[in-house]
Amino acid sequence: MQRSIVNAAKGSEIAQEALSLLNLSIRDLENLAPDEQLKLIADRLAAVEDSTLKAALAMELFGRSGTALLPMMSGGARGIEELQQSARSLGLTMSTEDA
Repeated sequence: MQRSIVNAAKGSEIAQEALSLLNLSIRDLENLAPDEQLKLIADRLAAVEDSTLKAALAMELFGRSGTALLPMMSGGARGIEELQQSARSLGLTMSTEDA
């Protein structure tokens, strides 16, 4: 995802078009932390109804494994936050102190 964002910022028409199809621009993403960028992109991907387009956008933004991320992003930012909370509740995350 970060590579695609950097490529869009450097002028890659393909990366810019992928963001544009999600009604995003580099300006929408440039001042956000990576986790917030992911949530915003997830919200926009969740709204895409055409499954072929959704898969193509996921692959463009996340690489070949992008389609494997679609189930996680189907609930948008809220879905990701719920998954994060579940992981914390189950003790599956590391604190800064643990790391």
